[in-house]
Amino acid sequence: MDKVIFSKESFKSTEILKILRFEDSLLTPPLSRDVDIEEFSFKLARCASFLVGRLNGRIVAFMAYYINDTLKQIYITYICVHSEAQHSGVGSKMVNWLVSNYSNAYHTIGLEVAKVNDKARTFYDKLNFLIAEDRGFKLLMVKSM
Repeated sequence: MDKVIFSKESFKSTEILKILRFEDSLLTPPLSRDVDIEEFSFKLARCASFLVGRLNGRIVAFMAYYINDTLKQIYITYICVHSEAQHSGVGSKMVNWLVSNYSNAYHTIGLEVAKVNDKARTFYDKLNFLIAEDRGFKLLMVKSM
C-alpha cells in the first residue's frame, strides 16, 4: 500500500455529513443506529477538530476529537479507518499523532466503544486504553499520555 498522509483539517457540516454517510456501514454497529447523522455532523463542525488520513488524495481514515481543557483530555468522538487501510498501522498512527501533538498539555485520551465491537476493543487494548466505565451498551476507555 502507498503511504497514507495525515493532516489536521477543517470541514463544513455538509462535508462531514457526506463522510459520515459513506462510512456509516463500515462501523460496528452503524453510527446511524444510535445517532442522527445530520445533527452529529453539525455538532462536529462546531466543536470538533479533525485528523484525516489520505491515500492518493482520497480519505481512508477520519477522526473527530474534542479538546477538554477542564479534564485535560482529548476525547475521540469518532474514528473510522476504511477496510483498505486497516491492519497497516493507520489507526495506531492517528492515536499516536494525538499523543505527539497534545501530551504536553493534556493527560489522557478518552473514547467510547460499543461492547459488541470486539475488533475495536482489541485495537484499543493494544494501544493501552483501559476500561474506565461501563455505560450500558458502550464502554468508556481511557489512555494515559
